[in-house]
Amino acid sequence: MVLKFISKSLGKLCIALSISLMISFVFISAMVDNADTLKSSIENSISDEILLEEMIQQSDEFDNLDEARTLCNTNPEREGCEIILNPGGLEDNIEGNPIDEVVQNIRDLEENKSILTTAIVFLFLVGAGLIFLGTFSVVQTLLKIGYSAGVISGVSYVTLGFIPDVIMPFIRSKLIYTGDELSNKLTNALFDSFREWLIVPIEAARNFSLGLLSVSVIVIVVMWFLKKK
Repeated sequence: MVLKFISKSLGKLCIALSISLMISFVFISAMVDNADTLKSSIENSISDEILLEEMIQQSDEFDNLDEARTLCNTNPEREGCEIILNPGGLEDNIEGNPIDEVVQNIRDLEENKSILTTAIVFLFLVGAGLIFLGTFSVVQTLLKIGYSAGVISGVSYVTLGFIPDVIMPFIRSKLIYTGDELSNKLTNALFDSFREWLIVPIEAARNFSLGLLSVSVIVIVVMWFLKKK
């Protein structure tokens, strides 16, 4: 009895991990597929005005943007004036552009998809095998797999729904720099664009979780009736 209990418990744990990885796989796949839209989303949300203010704040050439424009209009050949007078595409002139680095890091997640697929299949088969060894019943095995898949997919569906409207605003509130208006502008602009972009993979993962939950409920109902026969 103890061995059967351990076998079933380990099996359900493996199934739960497998389902969690399935949802993660869908989420990561959607992130990779939409990686190219992130840069344009951030660039559209951050105006040249904000970038110029940030550049001047980190420079010793000027005290503020108004002064910089006045001096540059007087002496366009002055160092740094070319960008100030023609700020279009300013983000491309930022050394070590962090936006490009973030996008590339997201694209690099593509390499992990094959590892995830292997882990998903392995854990699911091991989990199903352990549950069967603990029950010696196909109906019981499918029933317990349905329970595990239903719980994980249901929790994932609810949890993912909190990310755009609850979790990210909370994180943003912790990153706002009091007394620094420019940093606040940048933080808000970045978070708004990132939140908008993240909605696509979140919705993809939620839709997958909802579909998996529906399948799990059907399996549970069918197996429950078969068990009662």
